[in-house]
Amino acid sequence: MRPCPTFQWLKETLKAIAYYVRANALFLEYLPNQKGLQANLLTLGGQILCKEVLASGGAAKMDLAGLPAGIYLLRLSSNKAQVTFKIFKP
Repeated sequence: MRPCPTFQWLKETLKAIAYYVRANALFLEYLPNQKGLQANLLTLGGQILCKEVLASGGAAKMDLAGLPAGIYLLRLSSNKAQVTFKIFKP
């Protein structure tokens, strides 16, 4: 049985991405091998609050200043697959 390309992409993406919330911002750090990733911050109901296209390697910052404290979803997607994380804003 050969490996599933989507699962391989997911494994590589999870190794390459770090995210954390500090004060009123969500910071994303990612390694150069991840190209064409899009990051969306969503409400639990699925409404998109913020979009960011991630270039190959580097960091990005999403401003959370206008959002109330609570749980949000961070969705990372490419043309291969997508993965969603829960984010807590204190």
